Amino acid sequence: MQYGHFDNENREYVIDRVDLPTSWTNYIGVKDMCAVLNHTAGGYIFYKSPEYHRITRFRPNGVPMDRPGHYVYLRDDESGDYWSVSWQPVGKPLDQAKYTCRHGMSYSVYECDYSDIFASQKMSVAMDDPVEIWDVRIKNNSDRTRKLSVFSYLEFSFHQIAMDNQNFQMSMYASGSSYEDGIIECDLFYEEFGYQFFTADFTPDSYDCLRDKFIGSYRTEDNPIGVENGHLSGSSELGNNHCGALHKQLVLKPGEEVRVIFLLGEGTRENGKKIRAKYANGPAADHVYEQLKVCWDKKINRLQIHTPDEGMNTLINTWTLYQAEVNIMFSRFASFIEVGGRTGLGYRDTSQGSMTVPHSNPEKCRQRIVELLRGLVKEGYGLHLFQPEWFDPEEKGKKPFKSPTVVPTPKLDDMIHGIEDTCSDDALWLVASINEYIKETGEFSFLDEIYTYADGGEGSVYEHMKRILDFSCRQVGEDGICKGLRADWNDCLNLGGGESAMEFYHALCPYYQNDKIEIREAEPYSYCQFVVGKDHTAFGRARHPFMTGTGGWAYYSATHYMLGIRPGMDALEIDPCIPKGWDGFTLTRQWRGAQYDITVENPEHVSKGVCQIFLDGALTEKIPVQEAGSTHKVRIVMGSTQDEKEEAK
Repeated sequence: MQYGHFDNENREYVIDRVDLPTSWTNYIGVKDMCAVLNHTAGGYIFYKSPEYHRITRFRPNGVPMDRPGHYVYLRDDESGDYWSVSWQPVGKPLDQAKYTCRHGMSYSVYECDYSDIFASQKMSVAMDDPVEIWDVRIKNNSDRTRKLSVFSYLEFSFHQIAMDNQNFQMSMYASGSSYEDGIIECDLFYEEFGYQFFTADFTPDSYDCLRDKFIGSYRTEDNPIGVENGHLSGSSELGNNHCGALHKQLVLKPGEEVRVIFLLGEGTRENGKKIRAKYANGPAADHVYEQLKVCWDKKINRLQIHTPDEGMNTLINTWTLYQAEVNIMFSRFASFIEVGGRTGLGYRDTSQGSMTVPHSNPEKCRQRIVELLRGLVKEGYGLHLFQPEWFDPEEKGKKPFKSPTVVPTPKLDDMIHGIEDTCSDDALWLVASINEYIKETGEFSFLDEIYTYADGGEGSVYEHMKRILDFSCRQVGEDGICKGLRADWNDCLNLGGGESAMEFYHALCPYYQNDKIEIREAEPYSYCQFVVGKDHTAFGRARHPFMTGTGGWAYYSATHYMLGIRPGMDALEIDPCIPKGWDGFTLTRQWRGAQYDITVENPEHVSKGVCQIFLDGALTEKIPVQEAGSTHKVRIVMGSTQDEKEEAK
């Protein structure tokens, strides 16, 4: 059964049926602010840390599923009927209303056609400022003038995940809300910089700052009393649970369309005024979308493939790269599964993630590698899970998070675990990541840069790598086999030929499960951490999307080893391993500032083996680094070399 389709032209996944068996999520943002939103606008947003700096609240594993969210309600002020632009939370019957969700690159769009009113809600985060933009369009498709109201709703968090989930005798009195000049401000009393704001491009007709006043007693987001009444109560309080609810009355003539913009941002009301002046208009929102498009075009165009396999083309050219990028941007700590209570960098996870996208995001990969270098102890092992801020010299002088509840602050020495909690393979992945980074960028001087160790002292990048290898060489048993220590990641497989590799690729590829959602359930545009095995009662069900190394490894293995495009220290190696039935494939690859337009021919229909390499028409032994800004034609002919043919005789 299908619930949606891939729109390759717009790089979107379009969900036509919104009554999905589980949440299909997207990540909104590319820098410090990130929203995790599903196909019905449920989810949450955080700034830098979902554990210590979440902005909106989320109740994971709850009923109804995936509440609350970032919602826009519409109300017919003549009939009293109301609905939400996203299918949930109101949930109009799908035989009466048409709902669509389009997940794109760092944005999502919710569309609703109901009661002759078409509405859309586009969610994005600006690249230049920590502000989420809700771009709402409402069109009257009826033949009569309509009197409508539009309402926003979000539920503010107490910032720290523990504050949201325990000790409410403290939490309920730890923040306040107020309204002034069209801006709702939420103030976390116990934090010096604990302010958020919510505003819009209009002067509200009414507002609510208190969740329970907007929702009402014995009600939910499905049927808030404020929307039902058509007017909000003007609530605010020092203490309690807070929300961002703004209301505007509209009169639309037949065929008329209006655009309304809401803004959720980081900072005080004064900062909100500046952000509102900058972003609360259509052209400013359009500029944000163009910036995001340019950002992702730049990343995606670093490698574009055209093979006989449609699923591989769709995922490698867009979605699997996107998943790998999301992992390197936000690590593994923000999803509907990892809900923010265990943040920090996993040493193995982050090392592997840094291997996958140095071509599309070298700056972030470098940042992660440096953070991992600082999370290494002199003995040569990595801290399995740590906060980069612990060892960042620029962060050490800043005040740490201090809960209003009296909880002893652990010392940094307590964060550095011993060998009894060490995973044997963690730091080894960093050696591979540094190699991949240098091969991609050519930044050999990086090896000489000096960074600290987690337990004191400092050394060059090369010395860090040497300590890692020395530690691993010491951790062997009497039989010479490496010790696993606390745990390792020893589940790699060497599949061999191109036929079996493609068979396994297809079996795992979510693209080819798009018409089996009643079995898979999870997103067909994202690899998942788990797929239930045949001995389980839920055989075939996938869980834990996006935040898994599966996406990065699928991208790395497909591009580096199946298609065989591997940067080296001084040359670009091309050695495909493909199905024999392929006639060949083409791709473009940007490497160290030059572009390579590559054609691979397979006249002998072999699975592996290159017999000829041509660079700009000339036969060559290898493809060396070319001048930055130049473009080159590369032709690879697969088959047996002359020596191999002579041997075969």
